[in-house]
Formats: sequence, C-alpha cells, structure tokens
Amino acid sequence: MTEILSNSFSIRSEHVDARRVLRLSTLLLMLQEISLDHSTLLGFGSDATLNRNILWVVTRYHLEINRLPRYEERVTLETWPGEMRRVLFPRYYRMKDEAGNVLTRASSVWVLIDGLERKMIVPKAAGLTPAEGLRTGDELPYNVSAAQLPTVRTESFTVPYSYLDLNGHMNNTRYFDLCTDLIAEEIAAKRLVGVIAEYQNEIRYGETVSVSIGRNNDTYLFTGTCGRPCFRIGLTYASEES
Repeated sequence: MTEILSNSFSIRSEHVDARRVLRLSTLLLMLQEISLDHSTLLGFGSDATLNRNILWVVTRYHLEINRLPRYEERVTLETWPGEMRRVLFPRYYRMKDEAGNVLTRASSVWVLIDGLERKMIVPKAAGLTPAEGLRTGDELPYNVSAAQLPTVRTESFTVPYSYLDLNGHMNNTRYFDLCTDLIAEEIAAKRLVGVIAEYQNEIRYGETVSVSIGRNNDTYLFTGTCGRPCFRIGLTYASEES
C-alpha cells in the first residue's frame, strides 16, 4: 500500500537567501528530490527509468505558501502520489514546522519521456506499473494556470552549463532563480505567497530565451519563449506585515 513519505531536516546556510529565508529555487529542489526518493521506493527509480533512458520530467507546480522557513529552523516535508491520469503523475506535498503548522502546500504533475525522442511515454507500454494513488483531502489542485498580465518589460537570458541537470536541459528549479533575479529589487520587502509554473518545452544549454515580464500590483507573470513557448510562471507576493 502506498504511504506518505516524510523527511525532517534543518534549513542550512546553502538553502537561504540574504534575508535568511528559504530560497524559492531551493524549496522546489526539495520537492524535486523527495519526489524522486518516493518514486524510487515505489519502483520507479533509476534502474527502471534513467538507466533505460526514460526520464522523469515535471510539467506543472502549484504552491500556496503561508510562510517560508528561516535559517536553522527544523521542518518536515511530506509527499504522496495522486491518482494517475493515463500519462500524468500528480504528486502532492506539505511542509510543516516543528509545531505542526503547515508552511506550504503544493501539487505537481510529472510525466515520463523517452530520452532519445523527447516524447511522453505510456508507463504500461514501457513495462512500468504505477503505484496506487492516495487521497488525503488536503490536495492542492494542480490544473490551474497563471493569469495573463500586461507586459511591462522583456529581458533576454542565455542558459549556462551550470543550469543543466541529468536530463540534459535547464533544471526546473533554475527557472525560479531566473524569475526572482529579474524582480529582486521590487520584492525586497515582500513575502512570497503563491506560485504557478507551467513548463511547456525544455530549454537546452546555450539557448537564448526571451522572457516577458507581466505585472499587476504584487502578482507577476514570466513568459519564456525561444522560437517556441517554453514556460509560464506566476509569482504572487504580499507585504511582510500582512
């Protein structure tokens, strides 16, 4: 029977930004790593996937953030799979503080792709049997989209080698470093409360991406293109005192 995977750990210096708050890209890296850990326990580890040139790729994230943990704070991160939708693997998350307060709720959608053809595959056709999904009643919906916002400016970004992952493309967490760097001064006194990310096409090393930045008050939309739609990321902030 599928169970919730739970990991507890302390927030370290490499996890935080200059304000000693968990960096957004690091939070997404934590979600990525616990997802892969749980997939391994459920029989979808590298022997069944990566070593057969079958790649795990995330296509969506949705986060609601009550509070981001701070340096040296101890937290617990939980994850569980939802019911599979033919080729889509929904997955859910909670991060709690030591008192049991929920800091962040999140959902994601993962797919398996052929490493050579870069196309989605049907798990059963590849001899993979999905684990039974869970329903806890605390699942954050994943089928949401970032709202369209008026563009205020456009920037250009070229993918460096250090942004690549073992799938050979720009890692999903690095998109958040890119986005927050582009609005760093505007959000200096703000706290992040919501994230919606849609990954449309992978971006490879050396590709130059045109990033359109939309804004409406404290909500931002980042749309990336490089000859094709690549990503849409919505970030919502609030004032520190709210």
